[in-house]
Parts: sequence; structure tokens; C-alpha cells
Amino acid sequence: MKKLLSIILAAALAAPLASARSISDRAISGDDTDRWEITAGVSAINYFNMILYIFPAALTNSPDDGLENTPEFAWPGSFTIQPRFNVNRWFSVGMEFAGQYWNSHGYKTEDITDPDTGDVTGQKKTYKGTASMLVLAAMPTAHFKYMVHPRCTLYGEAQLGVAYYSFNRSDDPNNVIFSFQAIPFGVTFGRDLYGFAEVGIGTQWMGGHIGVGYRF
Repeated sequence: MKKLLSIILAAALAAPLASARSISDRAISGDDTDRWEITAGVSAINYFNMILYIFPAALTNSPDDGLENTPEFAWPGSFTIQPRFNVNRWFSVGMEFAGQYWNSHGYKTEDITDPDTGDVTGQKKTYKGTASMLVLAAMPTAHFKYMVHPRCTLYGEAQLGVAYYSFNRSDDPNNVIFSFQAIPFGVTFGRDLYGFAEVGIGTQWMGGHIGVGYRF
């Protein structure tokens, strides 16, 4: 009798744990109801592209423009969307779609003077041509989870694909080139609807990347 009661008690204690584990697995992709995820995010400035393309273009003057080498940037960052299939609770595959646009101007600042008194009354900017770039990328992804919890996961991710670059200050303004992103560490908070933050380096963004996701 004592042995039977011990078995019943153990089963009663194990049931909530098994249920919690089932919920955890289901929240991360334990069954067909939440095999999929989709994320949308925004990142910081991509210094890789600034160094290689935008900054040199902004500092390039034609011999007769007479303007100073002063760059002015408009750079909203990189925007991403990624649908992802959860193979199991530790590994997922997906496709990252990323887009970014920048433009920059070189300009010269000149004083505005009163013709009668010669006093400086303001300043004006004289702009030269704009350097602009559009980048659209598609990269298959491998997503690895380091830690799984119903409301929090730690993960890393690798992306490798191609990107279309359209750059108006290039001899060949339209190019399709290699594109990659390495994300050694990321974290999610939430169950079905969640937020994420990650750090990484690559051709699409460098530094931090934040956004929201949904499991279904």
C-alpha cells in the first residue's frame, strides 16, 4: 500500500511538471500549432557600408565645384523581416529579408551678410550632388537556441545569401553581391508575441538589432 501511495504521489507531482514542459515545448515549437515564427526588426547604422561606399562618395568633389568636404547623412538604419520554421525546440531555419537606404550630401556653409552694413545675418548651405544607396538582401538563416524557457530564450544565428546594391555614385550602379550576418547572441522575452534584442556583425547591420516576433 505504501508503495502504491508513493507511486500515486510521484505521478501527481510529475503531472504539473510534465504539463509545464509541454507548454514550454509548445511555446517554442513543440507541436504543429507553433512550428512557425515571424519577426520584424530595425537595426543601427551599418558602418561597413559607410566606410566602403557612402563616406568616400560624400567627400568626393569634382574639380570645379569649389565646395568643402563636409558630409551630411540621412540614414534610417536597416529593416528586416524573417519567417522561420522551428525544426525542433533547439534549431530553426528561415529566410531573412533586409532593406536599407541612405543618402548623403557634401555642402559648403556660407555667411549671409547685409549689403548695407556688412553684418552677418545668417548662414546658408550650398549642396553638391547626392550620394545614395539602396540595398535589398535575402539570406537563408540557421537559428540555434542556447537556452529555452517558456518566456525567454537565448540564441545565436547565422545568415548567408545575396544582396542587390543600387549606388548612384558608382561606375556600375547596380550590383548583386555576397551578403552575410553573424549573430552570436540574442534574447527573446514573451510567449506567442515576444520582443527580441540581438548583437551582430555583417553587411546588413552592425551592433544592435531589436524587434518583435510572433509564434504560431
